Amino acid sequence: TPLYLLVATAVLIFNAVVLGASATNHDLIIWCSGRVLAFNLCILIVSGRQNLFSDRLGVTYEFQAFFHRWLGMVVFLVGIVHGVIALVPYQPSGVILSPRSRIAGFTAASALFALILSSFSSVRQTFYEVFRYCHVCFAAIIVVAGFVHLTPVDVSKPSAILLVITASMYILLVSMRTGMFILQRAKAAIYHGDGLLKVDLELTRSIRVRAGQHVWLRIPSTGHTSFAESHPFAIASWGEKQNGKAKHITLLIDVRAGFTRKLKILANSESTNSQRFNAYIDGPYGQAIKAEDYGTVILYATGIGIGAQLATIRQLLECREASTAKTQRITLLWEVEEE
Repeated sequence: TPLYLLVATAVLIFNAVVLGASATNHDLIIWCSGRVLAFNLCILIVSGRQNLFSDRLGVTYEFQAFFHRWLGMVVFLVGIVHGVIALVPYQPSGVILSPRSRIAGFTAASALFALILSSFSSVRQTFYEVFRYCHVCFAAIIVVAGFVHLTPVDVSKPSAILLVITASMYILLVSMRTGMFILQRAKAAIYHGDGLLKVDLELTRSIRVRAGQHVWLRIPSTGHTSFAESHPFAIASWGEKQNGKAKHITLLIDVRAGFTRKLKILANSESTNSQRFNAYIDGPYGQAIKAEDYGTVILYATGIGIGAQLATIRQLLECREASTAKTQRITLLWEVEEE
C-alpha cells in the first residue's frame, strides 16, 4: 500500500542520508553507523509484537509486522557497513578497540546474522517455537554484546543510552504482557470436531471485545514449556455483553503442529468433556471492524477464516438489536476444501 511504501522509503532514506553524510571520513562513518545501528535496534526490538502502546495508537498487526521485517533488513545492512568499514586496514586517529570490544562486536554480528537466517519464512513456519525462542535470545545477545562493544563502556554515550533504553523498554513490555496474562485468567473448555478446535473461554474479568480482534492464549496443561508458549487466535464469538463487556469468548482453531496439536490431545482426552483447563490470555488486540456503518456487507472466508467473519456477523446482529446498524443485507461467501 502507499503507506507501507512511504514508511519503507523514509526508513531507507534516513539511514542512507546519515551514512552518506559521514562517508568522507573513516572514523566518522564508523561512529555514525554504530549510532544509527543502535537507534534502529531500539525501534526494532520494541516493535516486534503488538502491545498496549501500539494498540492504543491504532497500529495494525499487519503494518507492525511489515515495519519490523523491513527495519530488520535495514539493521542487517547497516551492520554489514559498520563491520566491513571497521575491518578495513586504517591507521585510526581515535580509540583502538580492545580485544574484549572486538570479541563483543564479532559476537553481536554473529548473533545478528543468525537471527536473520532463522527469520526466513521456511524456518519460521516449520519450526515456529524454535524460531521464537531463538529470535528473543539472539536479540538479547545483540544488545548485551553491543553494550560491551563500546570502548570504554560509558552510559553517557549516545549508543550506550540507546541500548539501555532498548533493554528497559523491552523489560517494561514483557512485564506488562506478563501482568496481563496474570490478570486475565480463564477456564477453557476444548472441543474437537471436523478437523477444528473450538475453545470456549470463561474469563474471570469481563473485557471489551469487537469483531476483528484477537487474543494471545496460554494454557499450562499443554506441556512443561507452556509457561513460555502463547499464540494469537482470532475471536470468533462472545457471550452476552453487560455494559459493553463480555465474560465469555470463543476461538476457532485449525489444528497444525506444536501448540494446536497439544490442544487437540487435550480435547481428545477422556476427561475433557467434564474438565475445564486453566488458561491465560493477553488482549484483545487489533482494530475493530465497523461493518455496521454500511448498508450492504459482503464477507469472504476460506477455511478457518470463517471464525473472523462469524465475529463480524455477531457484531452486526448486536448493533441491529441496539438500532445502531445501517446494514440491511449480509452476504457470506465461504470457500472450503473438498475431502
